[in-house]
Amino acid sequence: MNETIEKPTREKSAVEQIVDQIGPRAFYMMGTTRRSSTGNTLTFNVRGSRAFNQINITLTPDDLYTLEFFKIHGWKITRHLTINDVQADALRRIIEDNTKLRLSL
Repeated sequence: MNETIEKPTREKSAVEQIVDQIGPRAFYMMGTTRRSSTGNTLTFNVRGSRAFNQINITLTPDDLYTLEFFKIHGWKITRHLTINDVQADALRRIIEDNTKLRLSL
């Protein structure tokens, strides 16, 4: 008797979905050295951008994204821009437009 054993499937976490949408190589292009996550939010640093040096991306319950762009200097944290209801295919373009960094070669 042949039984097929199926591997258990695991759904990707919200943070894994965000990384997949942006593309893992894009983090190298932004000079990201620190990434952290809390629930449905991915936080990462950006090097080389004069405008912002930290971005928070949150996956909302309706499968859209909220992007928050911060400038951190010492102990001073300033949120400069929040963009709500972003489609997955627009994430890279919005990050490129606001950081002025290219995320691909």
